[in-house]
Amino acid sequence: MTFSRFASGVLVVALGFPLSAGADFDPPGPPAVTDFLQLDEIHFHRNQDDGFIFDDESELCATVKWTHSGHALAGSGAGMPVEQKKCWDDVNMGPSDGAVLNPPFILLGVGQAVSEWVSPVHDECVPSASWQFFMQVKELDSSDLATILELIGQALDLASKLGVVGNFTNLEASAKLKAIGMKIDDLLSDEELVGEVNEIFTAGIADPAGMEFRGMDFGSGTPQPAGYSLFKSVTMIPGGDPQCDPNDPNDPNSGAAPSAAALGAACRADDHVFSMSAASAAQSYVLLGSAASLIDGMQAEPGLTISIDIQKQRARELVAEVARAPADVAVTEAITSPSVPPATLTAAQNLLSQGDALRDSALLAGDTAELLQAAAKYEETHALLAPLLHPTCIAALIPALDLPGIAVFIAALLVAAWAFAFRPRDGEGQPS
Repeated sequence: MTFSRFASGVLVVALGFPLSAGADFDPPGPPAVTDFLQLDEIHFHRNQDDGFIFDDESELCATVKWTHSGHALAGSGAGMPVEQKKCWDDVNMGPSDGAVLNPPFILLGVGQAVSEWVSPVHDECVPSASWQFFMQVKELDSSDLATILELIGQALDLASKLGVVGNFTNLEASAKLKAIGMKIDDLLSDEELVGEVNEIFTAGIADPAGMEFRGMDFGSGTPQPAGYSLFKSVTMIPGGDPQCDPNDPNDPNSGAAPSAAALGAACRADDHVFSMSAASAAQSYVLLGSAASLIDGMQAEPGLTISIDIQKQRARELVAEVARAPADVAVTEAITSPSVPPATLTAAQNLLSQGDALRDSALLAGDTAELLQAAAKYEETHALLAPLLHPTCIAALIPALDLPGIAVFIAALLVAAWAFAFRPRDGEGQPS
């Protein structure tokens, strides 16, 4: 779920889910079409660095919501948004005097570490339904926050339906992910707002094969601090689809989410947060622990009113929410499962209760070390039940992921964070 380019001075985090194609072949039609939105560029006209200690760089986070009226996308309900988040750490825009950047600094776009941001792809009959796009961009005043979110994003991504690093979790796909998304929103709520964007693509625009482009500057001030480029793409499905024939207007499976097996991910589901494989989930807990270990070292940019103690506590609450969710889901499932012996269920419930006690104490005292003890109890709970609940998922299922590479990445992340804070600044650190 994340793409990082630490060597180039940019750390990119995406919190979201695999955006696989969905289909709602509703009338009238034909023809059958495939449509999607693509955020092609985010750029800045002003340097967003406002004086972080030991740094002349910016830390930025963007929240994007894609909504396709009347249609279900990537695990969200019909007409409900898909929500994703990305953060960029150590973004060097150039001189740190707030001067106008000419040409603009491109954060997301051609040639950058992340070159595009694409909505779920959708198949339907013409006219294509309307799309809504929302984006909020913030500049972070709390150190290590982007890195913390990046690591948590990786932990969630290991449980994605496709299990492929590079996809973005949909934080609206389940009640558990919504709760996690709300905790992330709490963390970002006091960070500095750069600006917001709202775009609507009306039904049928660009049908049956075309593109509709949008883009402008946004945010407060003169010049406006940022800009974006966005488009809708519509293409006809080769050979069409009989479900778009007006005489056979309704697909009996219209709106149904693809099965996990059809997605090649029988051991991953939105409502499980982490994988149903205990071995795979263990890797998510490692990444979550790495995120937690950075909390106590968070600092606030000098001269700003943000409370770093509040931010630290919100970060602890986020870690607690993510850590507990897999254990809670497993215990709830085990209560009605014939494959879990009563004694094992009781042991798991006791472990969950012990974790809750440690979590409550840790959050009350602001004790990150005790929070890590709670996370260990939650992991133990999940590991006890997962092999019984999902025996076909005993093996770790982590395609496209080198586990030793994760350890190397985390070590490099911490070393590079220190090195980057004191490196020469002349033109270095831009994403490539």
